[in-house]
Amino acid sequence: MIDDDKEYCDEIEKFISGNQDIHYHYIYPSDSEDVSRQVSHYAPTNIDGYRPVYIDMWTKLSKSWDIDGIKKSVRILANDFLDLNIKVLRCLMFQRMKKQNYRMNKIISLSYRKVD
Repeated sequence: MIDDDKEYCDEIEKFISGNQDIHYHYIYPSDSEDVSRQVSHYAPTNIDGYRPVYIDMWTKLSKSWDIDGIKKSVRILANDFLDLNIKVLRCLMFQRMKKQNYRMNKIISLSYRKVD
């Protein structure tokens, strides 16, 4: 196993066996091209002063991955990283037919309202 993979697996094991309900795993720029992909909002910086390009959220707050669990996670992420206090969060389901193969595609969009 590569050292980075082992560290990642160790981090997952520590979260699973620990007492935290939420954990963030940050993936930082690996080269100069990635630097332009840093998140633009608040996030912890690495030793080089870069913000992450990806943020993974691990949570034990929901037993299943359902709409309520997604809403809860979105609220927490918005509060932790965007300084937004979201009270109303609706999930809108859109269905549209693709003419070329007649399959139904479901698109989920999340809308929110900022509370000051």
